[in-house]
Amino acid sequence: MSDCVFCLFQPVRALAKRIGPTSWKRAAWNAEYRRGNHLHVGWPGTPSSVCALVERYARGGDVLDLGCGDGHVGLGLTPQTYADYTGVDVSAIAVEAARRRVRESGGVRSLRNSFVAADIGTFVPGKPMDVILFKDSLYYFTRLTLPGVLEHYRRFLKPGGVFIVQMNDLRRHGWIRSLICERFLVLEDIENARRDFMTLVFR
Repeated sequence: MSDCVFCLFQPVRALAKRIGPTSWKRAAWNAEYRRGNHLHVGWPGTPSSVCALVERYARGGDVLDLGCGDGHVGLGLTPQTYADYTGVDVSAIAVEAARRRVRESGGVRSLRNSFVAADIGTFVPGKPMDVILFKDSLYYFTRLTLPGVLEHYRRFLKPGGVFIVQMNDLRRHGWIRSLICERFLVLEDIENARRDFMTLVFR
């Protein structure tokens, strides 16, 4: 199915992101990024609110960012706080934007930050990680598929490593928090004052 189909039909795009094969997911997300959605224009910018948490738990180690988009989290991390950052996104357009941003930033990030165009539902990391981050990306799994995805990546956590999940719209996605609390040890459960945005740290 071509990218243009997903440009025209938002309901088709939304469905493809959640339950479509990898080729559909890639086309849907490429259509989003081609229209300029989700791109963080200009750098330097304000680091994502999750960056400080990732830095604390990374312990100078390795970070895997699943659903990295244009790589803004990797650009927001202080280089001295991690050894290696790998961003994964199904959209080749987003990954190319991330690579370009890292090249433009120069310095040690260009050596430590790498990006892979792949489906985060099936990606296999090349090594264990200290932090596995899902920033606004767990929404795109269903109640049936999410447990398997989390168990898959659990095998790639180092001893003492953690998952960090950030998401909004708790009324709609509260089931994700419940699933995590049932199956994992939750270390931090942070909500903003309006209770519409949360971050979970767990293993």
